[in-house]
Amino acid sequence: MTMSGSELFTALIAVAGLLLGLRSEWREYARGKPRLRVIPKVAFPMGPMPDTRPCFAFEVINEGHVAVTVTEVGFFYEGTDSRGSLTPILPPGTSWPHRLEPHSSVVVYSEAEAINDPAVSKVACAYAATASDQVFEGTSDALKHLITTGAVPLLRRTMSRTGLAGYLTVSSFDNVA
Repeated sequence: MTMSGSELFTALIAVAGLLLGLRSEWREYARGKPRLRVIPKVAFPMGPMPDTRPCFAFEVINEGHVAVTVTEVGFFYEGTDSRGSLTPILPPGTSWPHRLEPHSSVVVYSEAEAINDPAVSKVACAYAATASDQVFEGTSDALKHLITTGAVPLLRRTMSRTGLAGYLTVSSFDNVA
């Protein structure tokens, strides 16, 4: 039995409708899931800071459509399931654990000693954990450089002891001395 042109056209429209419906259902399902991007960086203190040594910075970005509470940041280590959480140093006005609204971000810092820890050579990636025990991983060129070389390169900059204090965060060492 062969299909007429109008029957074939109707079947094609039905299949297209089915595929669009499935796509819509999948997008709605994915929309309700948390999605965090974790970017490990190196933070260089700028201005009148009490400690002028570089430290780690973790930028956590909520790319999802639901609010997420970040409870922990740190590193996963090569060849093991263990993770090393760091005590975050927060920017003023930020509390921990930190609630991230959809499409918002937070940057937290580590103690300066963490960047010189011998365990850094065994780091696989950075992570951020949520209140619902979900773990999101991330890496960057700066972290890979620290793992392979074990050293923080000097940043091409002029150090100022006046002005506002803060950090310059770097996720890649392409533009350093």
